[in-house]
Amino acid sequence: MNKFNLLVLILLSIGFGACDEDDTSTDYQAPTIYNFENVSYSGQTQRLAMLKEMKDYMKTGVATDVTLDADRLAAMFSNAGEAAGWTGTFEDSKQLRSKTFEAFQNEFDQLLENLAVHSQESEAVSDFGAVGIATNASGNQYLLNEKGVELV
Repeated sequence: MNKFNLLVLILLSIGFGACDEDDTSTDYQAPTIYNFENVSYSGQTQRLAMLKEMKDYMKTGVATDVTLDADRLAAMFSNAGEAAGWTGTFEDSKQLRSKTFEAFQNEFDQLLENLAVHSQESEAVSDFGAVGIATNASGNQYLLNEKGVELV
């Protein structure tokens, strides 16, 4: 028996030996009635509406004659009052940034900045390695970064 087979046999013995049939517990009883009286979905609903409005604004940057405002995108992400230019009404305390994993917030800031920069391209391009808008045979347009990654 080679060393690999012996190692596999040892690991399987440990794994199966660790299982104990007596570990299953049926003491927990699921409640038959749940009380949702104290649940509020207004924050989640507002953030979803904010995200939709932000997405709709970002999609306008695909047109060759529209340049996205980086400050407005940042304001929308942070719900920074009038600078966000919301058409809807949202509570000041509700924002997308605070619900984004903290380690990735700066990456989102950079992505939004890049989106605004690339929306400034005024001509359509055909190769996916170029910056700006690529138009395929069906007439669809895409806002791409310098690596050909679709931004919206």
